[in-house]
Amino acid sequence: MNFLENQVGVSIILLNSRNQVLLQLRDDIEGIDYPGYWGLIGGGCKLNEAPKKAIIREVYEEINYNLKQFKLLRQFYQNGIKEYAYISDIDMKISELEINEGKALMFESLLKLDKYKIRDDDLETLKYFINKELLT
Repeated sequence: MNFLENQVGVSIILLNSRNQVLLQLRDDIEGIDYPGYWGLIGGGCKLNEAPKKAIIREVYEEINYNLKQFKLLRQFYQNGIKEYAYISDIDMKISELEINEGKALMFESLLKLDKYKIRDDDLETLKYFINKELLT
């Protein structure tokens, strides 16, 4: 059995009241995927950890924010890994969040994302959300 088939990833689109998405600038170090790219908050599930619990933990670990309400946006496979992408509102400013992982955080308009290097799977999730919003 392929090791990657047992892995599960999670990410979340966090939107502020101005409909801007929270992006995290990934560290620029060897050994991580997409060093120096912008991306969503997220990570991997621990052994036997449910995806919902994993996203709550990842958000808290990465930005010290207690995620309360969120919903599943999509499920997909990326490079043999099952991914769960969630969405939620966030009622805090960048200055109120802690950067525990990555180099920086920013809120950016969904219409200006093409200005940044965003990791592929997160960009796909953001485009999925944008297209879904346009259709509803």
